[in-house]
Amino acid sequence: MVSVKVHTGGYFFATSVILTMIATAWIGTLLEKRGT
Repeated sequence: MVSVKVHTGGYFFATSVILTMIATAWIGTLLEKRGT
């Protein structure tokens, strides 16, 4: 049970990091398009 909770927490954390990276790259692209 504990290992399942740890695995779920790690998966959620990894997903959050990936989504943050994608959002940052997407916002950066929008800012570049607006700049030019």
